[in-house]
Amino acid sequence: MRARPALALFVLLALVATGLGTRVARRLERGGAARLELGRVRPTALSERTLARFAALEERVLVTYYVSPPARMPAGMRRMQADVTDLLEALRARFPERFDFHVVDPEARPDLAGFAARRRVAPFRVRSVTRDAWDERTVWSTLALACGSRPEALLAGLGPEHLPHLQELLVGWLDQLAAPRAARIALAAPEGFEELADELALRGSLERVDLDAGAAPPPADVLLWLRPRRVTGDQLRALEHALEGGTSVIVAGGTFDVHEEVRAEVPYVAFAPGAPAFGELAAHFGLRAERALVLDTRAEELEFGPDPGAERVLAPHWVRCIAPQQDFHRYPSQPNGTLLFRAASPLLPEPARLAELGWTAEVLGTSSDETWLASEPPRAPIELAELVRVPEAAAPKQALMVALRPDHPWHGELVFL
Repeated sequence: MRARPALALFVLLALVATGLGTRVARRLERGGAARLELGRVRPTALSERTLARFAALEERVLVTYYVSPPARMPAGMRRMQADVTDLLEALRARFPERFDFHVVDPEARPDLAGFAARRRVAPFRVRSVTRDAWDERTVWSTLALACGSRPEALLAGLGPEHLPHLQELLVGWLDQLAAPRAARIALAAPEGFEELADELALRGSLERVDLDAGAAPPPADVLLWLRPRRVTGDQLRALEHALEGGTSVIVAGGTFDVHEEVRAEVPYVAFAPGAPAFGELAAHFGLRAERALVLDTRAEELEFGPDPGAERVLAPHWVRCIAPQQDFHRYPSQPNGTLLFRAASPLLPEPARLAELGWTAEVLGTSSDETWLASEPPRAPIELAELVRVPEAAAPKQALMVALRPDHPWHGELVFL
């Protein structure tokens, strides 16, 4: 009698083993590695869409994964190399004639970092909590995909949040490389930005929109809103929806309107309170635009008057942001020059609001260490020479350009200038 339960248990285990064996065989046939994957993210399980797309390749695809070794990664990213490599191994095993990959640690040799830089690959900073303290380190985790003679496509800043969608990203890259789609660019700007509009039109399909008049943001890959004068609640909700759909937004403006004039060959300047829209937009997304004017002794020198070659005068409200004050390392290209900010105000992150919205603030450009702040800049015209630094108004470097990077990998980025 005791043999019957044992026999039943043996039969049950045999059935389970048969089922697992079938699944393992199917996984191996699809190119996956023989390993146990119990989580929701199973990198070696190639989807039907992935299999169909790679089977249709007409040119060989080469992926280079620039990644820091696990020992130099924060705790949450120590499996990045293993998980990404598992997927790449599965693709190579399934499509050995169509796909190959390399894994590169750019810090292993000095020449590798230069090799990565020439391909527009850069490290990025990761901030995490370790033992109840903030831990910030610079790491590498970028996929570069090359197909035939086309330019490389980059997935920069690859993190654990991308892993569930990595196959979809690879397939999307291949589709874009095979049939490139022009970028959709929307520009909301007052008169005087025609050269910018012409330049943007060379880089994609440009649509002009009058957001100040209450228009809704159009579907776009990138939306630029320059000198906003008015924003409505409906537009704020529409911007949120656009960002969630992948649109990146650049907002450039300020809290002061500046007026410059020349009287008897003497330059004058005045600052009036500007429209509140820029501050409202910034506050809604977790930044505070201070009602103070940033002035800097390391500012631009301007020529005033109609005569060419006139004497140049220091204009402290034209703040110069030189290369050491810029941080664009996680972007594929750099400004490669000095940025000028006219009548700028400091941008201050609001940590609680940013955490609530799922944003991470990154400062892209600052003033110099010769900064001072004018909490009440002159509204009536004064001689430009009267804008001088006073010790009691001295301030550290001020953030003039801030990027808000979304925690969600599919959302668009938001940049305030």
